[in-house]
Amino acid sequence: MPVRVLLLRDDDKAWTAQSALSPLPRDRYAQEFTQRGWESTTVPVLAPSWLHADTLYQTLQAGPGSRYWGLVLTSARAVEAICACLKVKQTTLLAQWYDTPLFVVGENTARAAQSLFGANQIVQGQNTGNAVQLADHIGQYIRNYNSTNCETHNPVQACGQRLPPPLPVVTEQCHTMLRSHSHLDHLAPSLLFFSSAIRRPTLVNRLSDQGVAVTELPVYTIQPRATVQADLEAALTRSDQSAIKTTHPPYDWVVFFSPSGVDAALPTIANYQCREWFKNLRVAAIGPTTAQHLQDRYGISPQVIASCPTAPQLVEEMAQVERAETTT
Repeated sequence: MPVRVLLLRDDDKAWTAQSALSPLPRDRYAQEFTQRGWESTTVPVLAPSWLHADTLYQTLQAGPGSRYWGLVLTSARAVEAICACLKVKQTTLLAQWYDTPLFVVGENTARAAQSLFGANQIVQGQNTGNAVQLADHIGQYIRNYNSTNCETHNPVQACGQRLPPPLPVVTEQCHTMLRSHSHLDHLAPSLLFFSSAIRRPTLVNRLSDQGVAVTELPVYTIQPRATVQADLEAALTRSDQSAIKTTHPPYDWVVFFSPSGVDAALPTIANYQCREWFKNLRVAAIGPTTAQHLQDRYGISPQVIASCPTAPQLVEEMAQVERAETTT
């Protein structure tokens, strides 16, 4: 029987700024598992909602100028938020950001960002797997830049004659949405971070420790889908009935892709812990943040923590566990 995997994530999307996002013909995770001869089932568990669209639009419209030397997007959700903001506005205003270095976590965010900003956009960090790695990558980028550029052109140091451009007219409430995390002069150019409202402080804290100024705008939040319990029960019940007939477990693996996804899905999955197959269910996490959340909150230690948040790497490391168990 093939190895069966339950993926708690959305299908891959086609990223365009001009049209609505739509599922791709082949999800990259499903494709990787199929190539291994495994079976996978995808159940979306989270739904985004967009925040501070007016401030986001005004910030994009104002451009980086001398205020922002780089842009940080740690999730494809942030790209979706920009798409949603621009859908009823205009996309040409992104042109003034094309020369601004863009820092991302993972290939999915990089792919989404390049679809929005253009293939020629300078994208850094697609090989990083978490906030710590991205912060260190940004720190190294700055050190490399400083070693090859004179101080007057340093993007992360304030120059006496280099003042930020005027901000667009926004309400007092909008001003409070742009949160500065800087130990430096408030006039110093900073990174602009389009974040989640429920993000962890790891990235900002680590950058601040390195003396990197960060200005943050939460542009989305995440909540469980209204149908998550019913969708999971349908997938688990259908597979559970199949397992009874074939004596093969309905799923050999369950893969979690975020701490929020863990919280949304695990209570429903735990309802099946009395089943015999549940005892042998293996757990994989897309990265250390998700793995740490599983351990700290639920006492679950994943058998696989992907060393890089890509479909090939995750599937290969899961396959290594399968091969090791087969030979023992």
